[in-house]
Amino acid sequence: MPAFGVGRRPLEVFWRVSLAVARPSLLAGLLLAWLRAFGEFGATVMVAYHPYSLPVYTYVAFGAQGLPAMLPVLLPALVLALTLMPVMMVRRAKGRTGARPRIVVGFERQLERFTHWYERGMEWSLDHPRAVFGIRTE
Repeated sequence: MPAFGVGRRPLEVFWRVSLAVARPSLLAGLLLAWLRAFGEFGATVMVAYHPYSLPVYTYVAFGAQGLPAMLPVLLPALVLALTLMPVMMVRRAKGRTGARPRIVVGFERQLERFTHWYERGMEWSLDHPRAVFGIRTE
């Protein structure tokens, strides 16, 4: 390997060369494993009800208490899914072309607006826990 020829240590070669080459495959594998685990809902509910995974907990919380109980669990997963995929696509598009296409710039601008909106919503929910959790003071 050329990295060994210029005096790099084996661990440094692993982190900078081998892992950099394998990174896209590792990320794809992690995504597929997460999707597979999320899709195992039916088998987990039928065979072993009590080891709560995220899908089973979501189902139990929704069935017992309705939508307000499910949102604190599901909202972060949804936000993560809706932001991570486009961010990865933007990074991949930047890597292929030297210039940033207009759609990438527009997406980044919208992502920035959404991030600020989401942060304001989270700050408001922390300031108003009674409204968020439906606690009545009568």
